[in-house]
Amino acid sequence: MFILIPTVFNSLSRRVVSALAFGFVIVSAPMVRADITASTVFIVCKNKETGVEQEGSGVVISEAGHVLTAKHLLVGPPEQNECLADFGTASVRPERFIERREVVDGYDVAVFKFSPRTGEVFVPIDYAPLDKTMEGQTALVAGFPAGRSQTTITFPAFIGSIALSGAGNFVTNGMLSPGMSGGPVVLDDKLIGLVSGSTFSDTTGVVQSGDILAIEPFYDRVKQYFDGEARHKQDLLVLLDELLSSPDACTELFRQSVAYRYPEFAQADVQVSSELNDIATYWVTITTGPAQWLNCESEKIAKSVYFPIGLIVRPVTEITLEGEAEPRTVYQTEHGLRVLIDRSAVAPVTANDGYIFADGNAVYNLCTRNDATCDPGEEFRLSTTSSAPWPFLTGFQSYLHVEDGSSLDAVKREFEGFKAYQVNLNKKLVNPDDPLIRHRNPATLADDPACEVREAMLFRFHKAPDPDAFQGNSEYLTPVNYSLCSVGPDGKVRFRRVKLVTSESAAAKFEHLWSAYTMKRPSREMFEVVNALANTNLLRFDPFVDCGEERKLNLMDLALAPLNTGGVIEMAEVVSETLENANAPLRQYYIRPYLASPGLSKTTMFATAPLFHAIELLVSCDENLVPQRVETVTINFPPVFSQKIVLSVADLNAEYTEMGSKGWGTPAERRLNFGAGVIDRICEYTVYVDWRQVLFDTLKVYPTIIEGAQALEVSPDQMADHFTHLLMASVFSTNVNLRTAETPYEGCD
Repeated sequence: MFILIPTVFNSLSRRVVSALAFGFVIVSAPMVRADITASTVFIVCKNKETGVEQEGSGVVISEAGHVLTAKHLLVGPPEQNECLADFGTASVRPERFIERREVVDGYDVAVFKFSPRTGEVFVPIDYAPLDKTMEGQTALVAGFPAGRSQTTITFPAFIGSIALSGAGNFVTNGMLSPGMSGGPVVLDDKLIGLVSGSTFSDTTGVVQSGDILAIEPFYDRVKQYFDGEARHKQDLLVLLDELLSSPDACTELFRQSVAYRYPEFAQADVQVSSELNDIATYWVTITTGPAQWLNCESEKIAKSVYFPIGLIVRPVTEITLEGEAEPRTVYQTEHGLRVLIDRSAVAPVTANDGYIFADGNAVYNLCTRNDATCDPGEEFRLSTTSSAPWPFLTGFQSYLHVEDGSSLDAVKREFEGFKAYQVNLNKKLVNPDDPLIRHRNPATLADDPACEVREAMLFRFHKAPDPDAFQGNSEYLTPVNYSLCSVGPDGKVRFRRVKLVTSESAAAKFEHLWSAYTMKRPSREMFEVVNALANTNLLRFDPFVDCGEERKLNLMDLALAPLNTGGVIEMAEVVSETLENANAPLRQYYIRPYLASPGLSKTTMFATAPLFHAIELLVSCDENLVPQRVETVTINFPPVFSQKIVLSVADLNAEYTEMGSKGWGTPAERRLNFGAGVIDRICEYTVYVDWRQVLFDTLKVYPTIIEGAQALEVSPDQMADHFTHLLMASVFSTNVNLRTAETPYEGCD
């Protein structure tokens, strides 16, 4: 019996009521069971080649998160499908990926598996074989009728006979409908079948009967699969316990990556914390220098990427290197990279702290309190730093600090609004005569709250605010005057390229940020773990393939494999069937692996991602097998990227050179281009800023970057920013010094 219920209902009834457009819902009130709701799954499968989608239902059948559903939910070849799922709710777009693990030949059934989250408990429904005593009884059918329900709906289904067709189906009179395919059929709290289809009247179109796929004919095969997977998992646990038992720093960090990607194999002693978190959640660099990482083959520290003043970082964990007494802090940068940075190079960002940094190639004038002739809106070129009157603000030599972070947040909001208006006006997205919008074309600095002159304490590089130090470590006893805007030669007021950092703005930077760290030399044990988890011994890692050498299967190839069909069991099949060795005698390859993990990302994209990804640099060789020039750099990031990114190094170099010819970039004669193996070496702030701009401008319009940004629910700018700095850490080099009072000048060793 169905009853009508008004749509005004409490949160409890939302779990069992389906809201319809006209204010009433249809429910099967006596038939909704909490255990069925918790075990019924809404599934959407999409063919990645055609874009065609199909919705259906499924049921949890194991505490490990295995799901049974109808095979006909898959659109076209199974390996072309990507499936998402939710428990107990038919959301517009399910949130979680499920991996296809098995398709049972001869029956309309497929096995999927959720990747478990920390502390998650799956609620399976136990199986029961068919029995003659079931005839004449009423079972419950659960699922998500297409277009009718956002919550699990159940219907009664009378079992007249358990006689099976050749396809393994028996018939009921249940009110089945599209969208319920794959849903559970339960009798006495036991799973006896799955919804397979319906038979409709030729004259009325009304459902005459429902087809139920009995579990019994294929149950032994599914159980055999589960038992094999359980044994495989136990073997892996033993192997991983052995391979990940080393106390060294690299193994500890790798253990964390395994825990992120494969929580079912995580070890209990994985530590992710830092004592710096007791002081502040976020920190910021106050000097320039090298962010470092580990060479896991030699256990040595390697300089990884140049960092500027004003880089926001979050302490993640601590590691102790062999032979060192004090631990080192591992930070996640605002770009998503995990790096080691000297503790003396960072200062805390608390609620009482606000920082202002220059973020470009300009020199911004500052004024002392008593200098009535000074203009805080004056701006210089970076090349004139030596002749510019001190004090001034640059991206590598000085910064400003205020002791009220909340007041700087208010300033930041005004400044962002002013900047957005000017950018849109320049792009002709704003009508300058529109009376309904706030026009921000000030004639002087005082005419706009974003540009008005304010006060802050000035600090030189490597000096952190310290109330116990002389003058608090600041340059002057009193604040200097500054503005976030400049007055150009034409008299127009324009925003400056500055960066305002507070605890609020830092938290916003990291809200959806994932993390990655480069591996200069992964250890042999790491690849044994990857092979074990992928259930293959085909993987090998060639960090370098010389001209004339045969390129073997490696991590880059793994990244290119269609992983959506994956899981532990099928990876070997995927790799062996889709990849072939290739001879490339006139090519030289440098493969830079990196590990990606969810970090603070809210998406589930990383649940199906491989442990290792790679960035590849391709160098052409002449007929004598001598390397000539860098050709392309390739980025792979599956499943976030459905296609690889391939950048022409010649085009990047041309953009960089063009910047130099206009006076904005670094002159070519000052560059140290190594050609093979790296694109360039970064030894000073100007080179960093120029290359950052070239890479960012190239990446932010790349379709794959835009696609990836949508997948990870971030802006294209944030996605481009991440890969800009990952490229700098992978195919650029640095041997720059940490700038301190003892080493005050930039430059490489």
